[in-house]
Parts: sequence; C-alpha cells; structure tokens
Amino acid sequence: MVWSLWHFYSWLWGWLPATVVAVSLVKANPWLQWRPIVWLGSISAMVYVFHPIVRELVIGFSRHHIRLELLIYLVVSVMLAAGYAWLLRRTKVFR
Repeated sequence: MVWSLWHFYSWLWGWLPATVVAVSLVKANPWLQWRPIVWLGSISAMVYVFHPIVRELVIGFSRHHIRLELLIYLVVSVMLAAGYAWLLRRTKVFR
C-alpha cells in the first residue's frame, strides 16, 4: 500500500504527529520567541474571512508557477487580515 498525501488514513491521522511535534516544541523550548505565532493567531479570524476572496483572485493566475501562486496567496491573505486588524484597532469600537 502506498501512503501519500491523498490517502484516507493520511488525512484521518495526519493531525496526530503535527500535534505531538508542536507540543514537544513548546515544552522543549520555552525560551523561543512566540510573538509571530501569537500575532498570527490574533488575526486568524480575519484570515478566514479574506482567504476565499484572495483564493479566487490569485489561484489560477498562472498554471506554470504553482508555488509562486501559493506564496502570493499566503502573503496577500495575511497582509489583508493584518491591515483589517489595524483598521479595526484604529476605530473607536474596538479600543
């Protein structure tokens, strides 16, 4: 049997090693700077809102440079979410 990314059991149990590695990393390195991860977690709801819009605009732009498309998709989604979070902080509603 070939185990690949598209196999059912890879999707079913793939979260387990990722969770073990993440928890082990946090426990083993308490000195690690977690600010970027905490910052990304604070804008994750906004990334969830913006990513379908960005996906429709970016994915399919070029069939020859798939990795470049994904990088642009990731960067633009995070930048839009960060900009929106900055805009919300500047309003009086969310102070």
